[in-house]
Amino acid sequence: MVINNERYVYPSKRKKIINIKKIFLYFLIFLWLIIFFVNSTGLYPKIDINYFRDIIILISFFVVVLYFEKLKGKFTEKDILRIFYIAFIIIISIINFSGGIKSLSKWMLIIFILLTAYHKMIKHSLIFTVTSFLCFIKQIKNFTADDFFIFVFSFIIILFFYVVYEFQGKEENIELSTGIEKDVRDFKTQVYNLLFNYLKIYHSILNPVSILFFIKSNKKEGIFEILTFNSGYPEFIDKKFQIDINEDILGATIKNNDFFIMDVKYVKIPYYIKPVQDIKKMVIKKIVKDRIIGALIADFNIDVIKADFIKEKMTNLSEEILNILKIFELGNYVVNKEKQLSKLYDIYEQLNILEGKTKVMHNFLDKIKTFDIESGYIAEFDYEKNKFIVGENFGYPLNITGNEISIEDDEILNYICASKKNLIIENVLQKNIFLNFNNENIDSFFVGLLRKKNSFYGLIKLDKKTGKKFNDFEIKTIEALLSGITILFENAELYENMTKQATLDGLTQILNHITFEKKLRESLEKCDRRELSCVSVILSDIDNFKSFNDTFGHQEGDKVLKKVALLLKEFEKKYEGTYAARYGGEEFIFILENYDIFKANKVAEEIRSNCEQNLQGGNEKEKRKITLSIGVCTYPDYAKTMRDLIKNADEFLYLAKKQGKNRVKSILEEKGMG
Repeated sequence: MVINNERYVYPSKRKKIINIKKIFLYFLIFLWLIIFFVNSTGLYPKIDINYFRDIIILISFFVVVLYFEKLKGKFTEKDILRIFYIAFIIIISIINFSGGIKSLSKWMLIIFILLTAYHKMIKHSLIFTVTSFLCFIKQIKNFTADDFFIFVFSFIIILFFYVVYEFQGKEENIELSTGIEKDVRDFKTQVYNLLFNYLKIYHSILNPVSILFFIKSNKKEGIFEILTFNSGYPEFIDKKFQIDINEDILGATIKNNDFFIMDVKYVKIPYYIKPVQDIKKMVIKKIVKDRIIGALIADFNIDVIKADFIKEKMTNLSEEILNILKIFELGNYVVNKEKQLSKLYDIYEQLNILEGKTKVMHNFLDKIKTFDIESGYIAEFDYEKNKFIVGENFGYPLNITGNEISIEDDEILNYICASKKNLIIENVLQKNIFLNFNNENIDSFFVGLLRKKNSFYGLIKLDKKTGKKFNDFEIKTIEALLSGITILFENAELYENMTKQATLDGLTQILNHITFEKKLRESLEKCDRRELSCVSVILSDIDNFKSFNDTFGHQEGDKVLKKVALLLKEFEKKYEGTYAARYGGEEFIFILENYDIFKANKVAEEIRSNCEQNLQGGNEKEKRKITLSIGVCTYPDYAKTMRDLIKNADEFLYLAKKQGKNRVKSILEEKGMG
C-alpha cells in the first residue's frame, strides 16, 4: 500500500500455535499414571459400558455446540437453520440407537432446544420439541419424572424466550450514527436489503473483486463496521472486521480523503480472512452527512483503473445510500401516522436497473399508483432540441409517447426549471393546461424535475384522482423518492449500453458471433423439445468485398458492412422468429425459426435480390452494386448438429461463390427442387 510515497504494511497478528504432539505426549503420560495406579492398588472400577458411551456422546455434543457458537458468525441465517435441522435428526437418531428415552443422551434435547430458542428460532424450537415427544410417545408408559421434565422444561424454555424477544422487539431500536432510528426487524428487512441490492448492482457495473459498505458504529466512537458487501469471494470476508478511524491506516484514509486510490499489490487486505490473490488496487469513498457516517471500499485485480469513471459511480452509490437513509429517516418520523410508507419501501426495493431504463421507468410509474395516482408520465430532456420528450406514461386517453414539451412555450415548466422547485397544481379540472395533454379527469397534479448535479435528466408528472389532493406526507415521500431516481435511470441506461456492447457487434450493431452462437443453440434446443418444427440458416458473404476496401478505402468498406446489416435488420422486422448476426469479416448469418428449407430458400432469394437492387457502395465518381452469395441449410432435416448446420450452409455458400457469385445455393438444387 502506498500513501504519500511511503509504504505501509499491515502488522500481521501472531497466532498461538497448538503443539499437538506435546498434548498427545502429556495425555499418554497421564494415561500411564492412571493404569499404574489402578494395577498397583487393585482398585478396579466397575464401569457400565452403556453409561460410559452416553458420557462420551454428551461430551462430544458439548464440544460441537461450543465449536458452532464460535463459528456461527460465518454462516447465513438459512445455513444456521439447515444446520439445526440436520443436528436435530442426528440427535434423535443417537438417542434412539442408544436406548431411546432411557438413554442418558436424552439430555442433549434440552440443551439443543435451549440453543434453538436462544437463536430466536422460537417456531422451530417448538417443532423440535413436539417432534421429539412424538418420537418417544410409544414409550410413554415407561416415562419417569425425568422424562416428563425434559419436555415440560423445553416448553417453559420456549415460552420464556418468546416473551423476552417479544418484549425486546417492542422496546429495542437500532440507532444509526446518522440519527436514524428503526425497529431491528424493520432495519434488517428493509435497509439491509436495499443496500445489499445496490452494492450488487454497482458490483456488476464496476466489476471489482469486492465492494463493501462500512457504517459508523453507535456503540464505539470512531469505529466503522461492515454493514453489507458484495464479493466474488464472500466466504473470505471477515464480517466482524472493524475500521478505527483514529488508529489504523484505512481509518486515516477515510478521515482525510473524500476519494482515494491505493496501490495494494504487495499488501494483505485486512478484511479478508484468507488472502485473495492478485488484488492490486483499492478505492475508498467517504460517505458524509453533516459528519462522516460511513465509507465504501472496493478492491480490484487490475493494475490500471478508470479513476474518473470509478469516482463518478462510487459517488453515485454514496448518494444512493444517503437517499435510502433519508427515506428511512422520514419514515421514522411518520411511520405511526401513515401506513403508506411500506408502499414506498416496496417501490424503491423493486426498481432494478438490470431490467433496463425503460423497464425501470415503467415499474416506477406502475408502483406509484398506490398513492392514489390516476395518471402520470416521465419525460426525458433532449439537450439538442431543448425540449422534454414524453416516454413512459399511463392513464392518458391517447398515446402521448414521443410528444415534445418546450420549456420556453410552457409557463409551468419555465418556472420549475428556473426556480428548481417542484409544484403542486390544484383545481385544474377541465382547464386547458398543455402538460395535461387533453386529459379532462385531472383535478390536481405534481410536477417536478429529475435533477442531476448541475442540470436535469427530465421531469415527472403525477396526477391525482378526481376530488383528491396531495397531502404533505405524500409530497415529502415522493420528493424523497425522486431524489435518487435520476441516478437509477442513468445507471440503468449505462447497464443497457454495457449489455449492448457485450451482445452486439460494435460496427454493425447486430448480434455478434458469441451471442449468435448462444441464441442458435437455444433455438436448436427448442427444436429438440419440439417447441419448433425446424430451424434454418442463411449464411451470406459480400461479393468482392476486398475490392471495396482496396479501391475506396476501409471507411467505405465499413459503410458497406453497415448497409448489409441494416438490410438484415429490416428483414428481422418483416419475418417473425428471425434474427441476424455478423458471423465474421464480411460474412453475415440469418436465423429463421419454424422456416423449412423451401421457405428459407425463398427468404434468402428475397434478401439477395433486395441487396442487388437497392444497395450500392463506392464514391461520387464510381458506384458499385453490393451483391451477396448465400448458402442455406435446415435443421434437423439436413443437419443433425449445430456444427453440421453451419458447415453445410458454408459449403453451399462456397458453391455459390464458385458458380459465379450473387446467387443462392442449397440442397434443393442437388435434389432438383430448386
